[in-house]
Amino acid sequence: MSLLGKVLTILNALTAIAFLVLAGMDYSARNNWAHGVFRHKLAIHGLPLDDRDDSWRPGRAIVKDVSDKTLAELFNKAGSPSGKTQLAAVAYAKKQALDLIDGGTDDQDKRKRIALVWLPLVTHNYVRDNLRSRIASKTTDELRSEVEKTFDYVTQELAKPENQKTTAEVRRMMVADLLYNFYPGEDDKLRERCLAAVGLEAYVAAADRQATNLFGMIQNLDQLLREESAAFGRQYQDLLPKLVLLNDQLKADRARLDQQKKFFEQHNLLYQARKAERDEIQDQIGRQSELATAETASLTTLQQRLFDLQREIAAARQANEKLETQIRTKETGR
Repeated sequence: MSLLGKVLTILNALTAIAFLVLAGMDYSARNNWAHGVFRHKLAIHGLPLDDRDDSWRPGRAIVKDVSDKTLAELFNKAGSPSGKTQLAAVAYAKKQALDLIDGGTDDQDKRKRIALVWLPLVTHNYVRDNLRSRIASKTTDELRSEVEKTFDYVTQELAKPENQKTTAEVRRMMVADLLYNFYPGEDDKLRERCLAAVGLEAYVAAADRQATNLFGMIQNLDQLLREESAAFGRQYQDLLPKLVLLNDQLKADRARLDQQKKFFEQHNLLYQARKAERDEIQDQIGRQSELATAETASLTTLQQRLFDLQREIAAARQANEKLETQIRTKETGR
């Protein structure tokens, strides 16, 4: 081979190597760009609804391209991923809700936790009022079962056969409403997890729907407040004359009460004085009773002595009478 042929051969080999390097760089860049585009679409549309979902990328199941690395990037602010589908995210949220309820220390604490989980999931004020009554009256086991059914309803909608399912948009809306409103505490990761699972588009729509519902609740409450305020105003105007009359009666009763208090104070002073006199008289009676007892004992002794003297006198009288009888007998000789 001539020198020119060798040079051309070397140049061809170098060109082939350069082509392969450029092709590899192009393929790598294309994969990176494709991954970036897919990653951003996931951020916008959210995880696939289930393993067969191809709603925003027809022809290939989305879950096949959701790698562990992609999930880690998607959930970098929300903790560990709950799964590759929204169906798994709903199941994970259900477990969190039931674990929170089961962690209650007593019946009252469990009811409080059930209210924290369940009430935000309801979008109408009158339904919330009914739920509050049910939470107060039903057993915690019944309430826990109803909370579980709330999550199961969405799960069943996602797991239905293809010919029975609603549209993907409706199912995404159901999942977004459930996960967005599942916020029983101050854990910001719940919202970040919801955003990662349902995507920015559904997340914003769910926030907008919830804001609309809350605004409607505010309007209803404001209307009720105005109606109750008007009713209170009417009742106040009706009761005002009675209140004035009762106020006058109260003033008169208060004056009588003050007068009675003065009488009470005066009578209390007299009572205390009489009580002191009574105590003094009782002391005197006690002392006189002691003296009377002593005099009685002395009198009894004297009476006993007098009785003894009378007996002695009687005995002496009898002896004198016998002596007189003897003297007369001797004088008369009889």
